[in-house]
Amino acid sequence: VRTRHTVQSNAEILQNDSGFPVIVFSHGLKGTCETYSKTAADLASHGFIVICPEHEDGTAAYCLPEGTPAGEFMHYVEDPPELDIADRYQVVDYRSSFLEKRKEELTKIISFIR
Repeated sequence: VRTRHTVQSNAEILQNDSGFPVIVFSHGLKGTCETYSKTAADLASHGFIVICPEHEDGTAAYCLPEGTPAGEFMHYVEDPPELDIADRYQVVDYRSSFLEKRKEELTKIISFIR
């Protein structure tokens, strides 16, 4: 699905001595940064700088990890059949490595923009 947003090419950059508010928007399971492009564009239209990372933890529908040759996408890592999704503790335990990867990615982003 291709989405289009109204933008102005070579728009004048607004001056703001106090900076601009930043939102780091993290997609959910099987999401991608494109999934929320309309939401991100709406937030940006209100003056926010919106950063939508494509997580490389296996929870996105697909992603192209940094350093990977074009066309070699990482796809969503399906839950193992033995995972009891009704058992919250089992799910949290299974997802902990995914969350650690996200934490690492988001920490890098926040460190970069500071």
